[in-house]
Amino acid sequence: MKNGQAYLVLSLLVLLIIFLPKNHTSKNKEAVLHIVPEGTFILVLSPHLDDAALSLGGFLFENKGKVNVETFFIKSNGSKMRTFWDRISGFKDSNESVEMRTKENIEALQLSSTTITDFTLDDAQYRVNADYPKIINEIVFDVELQISKHEDKNIFIYGPADFGHGLTNPDHLLLHRAFLQMAEKYRDNKNISFFIYEDFPYIKKFLVSGRGDLLEFLQAESNRKLSEEVIDLTTQSLNSKIEALGKYSSQLKAFGALGEDLINESKTFTQNRSEFGPSEVVYRVNP
Repeated sequence: MKNGQAYLVLSLLVLLIIFLPKNHTSKNKEAVLHIVPEGTFILVLSPHLDDAALSLGGFLFENKGKVNVETFFIKSNGSKMRTFWDRISGFKDSNESVEMRTKENIEALQLSSTTITDFTLDDAQYRVNADYPKIINEIVFDVELQISKHEDKNIFIYGPADFGHGLTNPDHLLLHRAFLQMAEKYRDNKNISFFIYEDFPYIKKFLVSGRGDLLEFLQAESNRKLSEEVIDLTTQSLNSKIEALGKYSSQLKAFGALGEDLINESKTFTQNRSEFGPSEVVYRVNP
C-alpha cells in the first residue's frame, strides 16, 4: 500500500472513531452520549440560585449562550427573618440573602452567557403553611408558557432528581414533581424531551447511601423508563464550571461551615463521573 493510500485509510479510521456513538460507563454500560441537536430550545429548571451551576455547570459552558435557566424558589415570605442557613451564609436576614444570592447567580451564569429567569416562589426555609399542589401548578404554568413560545422547535427540558427521603431538599422535590407532571402531559409530543439531572451534592450523598442502583432507584421513584446519557465535558468547560461556582461565595461559606469543600468536591465528582473523563449525567424520560 502506498503512503498516500495508507494515510487515507488511517484518516478514515480516525473519523469513524470520533463520530461513531460512544458508550459510557458511569454505572450503567448502556449509557450513551447526550447530544443536543442544533436549534433546540434548552430549558434547565433550577430549584435555587446555585443548583443549575452545581449540577449542570459544565453543560452550560458546552452550550454557551444557548441555555435558558429558570430558578423558582428564591424569595422569602415577605417578612424579614434570619434562618440557620442565612446565618452560616453570612447574611444578617432573609432580605439580604435574597438580594446577594441573586447577584451571585447573575455573576456566575453570565460567564456561560446563560439566559436567566427568576420566579418568586418562597424558599422552603421561609415558607409557612404552604399549599403544595398550588405551588406545583404555578411551576407547570410558568414552564408551559415557555413551551408555547417555542413549540415550533425541538425542546429539551431538564429537571432535578428525587433521591428519596432524607436526601432531597423540599424545593427540589416540588420542582421534580412538577417536572414529572409535565413529562406525563407531553408524553406523546415528539418535539419535547425531558431529562432528569443529578443534583449536586445530593447525588454524591446518594451514591454512598447504600440505597441501591441509581438508575433502578430513579425509575422506581418516577414510575417511568429512563435512559442514562452522559454529557462529555472538555477540560475548559470543567474549569469554567469551577470558576462559575466560585461566584457563589455565600454558599461556599455555608457549606464550609458544615465541613464541605464545595469547589473541590464538585470538581472531583465531575472529573470522575464516567470512565470517559469529565462528565455530567442526565436521564432521558422515555415515552
